[in-house]
Amino acid sequence: MVEVLTGNAASAALKDGRDDVPRSLLVRLGALLALGAAVAFLAACSDGGTAETANPFPERQRVLIVHSYDEGFRWTSEQGRGIVEGLGEAGLREGRDYELRTFFMDTRITYTSPDAVSQQASEARRLIEDFEPSVVFVTDDAALREVAVRWVEEHPGSNVAFVFSGVNVDPTAYKPIASLERPGGRITGLLERIPVAEASAAMQRVFPAATRVALLADGSASSAAAIADYTSKYPGGLQTPLRVTGFTQARTFAEWQRLVAEAGRQADVIGLLNYHGIVDDSGQVVPPSTVLDWTLRNASKPVVGLLTDWVRDGMAMGVGNSGLRHGMAAGRIGAGILGGGDPGQVAIVDPKLVETAFNLEAVRRLGWSVPQGEIAAAGLVIR
Repeated sequence: MVEVLTGNAASAALKDGRDDVPRSLLVRLGALLALGAAVAFLAACSDGGTAETANPFPERQRVLIVHSYDEGFRWTSEQGRGIVEGLGEAGLREGRDYELRTFFMDTRITYTSPDAVSQQASEARRLIEDFEPSVVFVTDDAALREVAVRWVEEHPGSNVAFVFSGVNVDPTAYKPIASLERPGGRITGLLERIPVAEASAAMQRVFPAATRVALLADGSASSAAAIADYTSKYPGGLQTPLRVTGFTQARTFAEWQRLVAEAGRQADVIGLLNYHGIVDDSGQVVPPSTVLDWTLRNASKPVVGLLTDWVRDGMAMGVGNSGLRHGMAAGRIGAGILGGGDPGQVAIVDPKLVETAFNLEAVRRLGWSVPQGEIAAAGLVIR
């Protein structure tokens, strides 16, 4: 059972007397340890064990997941599920090989001000201090910046290792990370880069008459970082397969509605990155389902998500990264570290886990004619 902690509830849950769990081995080797763990696991199986009984790690570990966002945000929940699956691929089973706790900073909906984010990060760092995990997984930018980086800077002698995923900024902006190729410290992980060119190509295959696409995002910092990365890659704008007419952000729902209308006049397809941080005139976050429902009802052109997870929310098509697959890749890195690997030697990369997803009920409702080959090749199909 995953123990989920949010806000101040974390501190009270820490004093449970579980001080008999052994501390993990110091981190030593590198990315190859994930493979080493798997080899040890298979060797144990060949000696008569099974995937359910063989234990590749002799000591029970403590693992913490700190999410930047809330449990209801699908990208976040899928990353969490993927981390556990990635650990399982190396033979690590929750309860048998490690104790897991999860903390949601909830900085997208509830704790949005700088002071509130700082307070949530303090709670997470306090949880690290009391729980003493061997590895902390941090998902998305706020948790990397406010939890992992702050912890390493404030505890230079700590052996806690951090593995991040879903990060849009350049992590070498932080002092504890020396370079992408060789981080050199206690933090490594995976970048999230929006695959605009791949998404454009997939849109053109599904909509062969299309020549232009407009890209929209909410006003969040993660969306801003993704747009900055796009601008640095394509300073003149992406021209093929589809020409990107613009990659713009909206802060308020009124701005969002205006941009959706403009996109319908300027382009043949509309691509949505994030729509979860749109606020009303009073500054309150508009429920993402409300934003998406309005968009799908009022957009004059086909709407495609720039993350595959959005098809689960009712979008007909998504092209991009998968929270589940990103989490699994992070889990595999964490398994190597738990087996004795050195995070400072694990290169920080964009795993390029790009796939296409379809919600066939939404496709039928919209009357789209999607080539069967696209559906057959999709990484996720909701029927």
